[in-house]
Amino acid sequence: MTATTHSALAGLHALGLLTTAELEEAIGELDIAAHERLHLPEDDIDMPELALDADLITTMAWLLYTDLLPKNEFLQRVAALPRQYQGEALQERQQLAWAGVQQHNRMAVGTLYEENLLDQFQRDAAYAAVPGDQLIVSPAIAMRWMVAQHLLSAQQLQAVELRTSTHGTELGRMIMDTARLQPYHVHKPYQRPPAWKGALIVLGLIVVMSLFSLAWRTLSGEQPTAKARQGAQSVR
Repeated sequence: MTATTHSALAGLHALGLLTTAELEEAIGELDIAAHERLHLPEDDIDMPELALDADLITTMAWLLYTDLLPKNEFLQRVAALPRQYQGEALQERQQLAWAGVQQHNRMAVGTLYEENLLDQFQRDAAYAAVPGDQLIVSPAIAMRWMVAQHLLSAQQLQAVELRTSTHGTELGRMIMDTARLQPYHVHKPYQRPPAWKGALIVLGLIVVMSLFSLAWRTLSGEQPTAKARQGAQSVR
């Protein structure tokens, strides 16, 4: 299997969500991984496999999870979408980005389950709750997120830490060590503010300008007009 057959990579590139350099790096990494799978045991391969028929959402999540699509650059790219696209073109790209983020977050939770840090019920509850507007950047942050969302209690977290310290895998211990030291934080892609916030800002500007105009007229000795007096009284 060669990476050049992954049409989803080309699709993301065509949508402007993947740069040419990132596309070429992903193709190269997939070619290397395909060669390694022919000659090395599966346990010796670090790169997660991307299915040949993976769709756009799965492919974007895979790119984020492997850091072939740098997370900070991706968030900046998503934030810039409204300046480049409008209407259906913008909506298509934003929805794809949110879905890719959500799938990536599920992959981070899935790693916790694979390392025996979660049971099946905890995993499924997290799968159902992971956000699409927040990027949970690592499995360790996913663990902190679960505690913050009350999907995992502090007592359960301590129990996992104790069990992992004595019987866990090397990766599991690394995740728990990082989760203990790293505060909970997620990255949010750009979100357009609600329409009511914009209207409130405009109304506030009108009120401020009305008061400023009334104050200037008063200081300059000019009698305020009936309209200005009426506006000031309505503000009060």
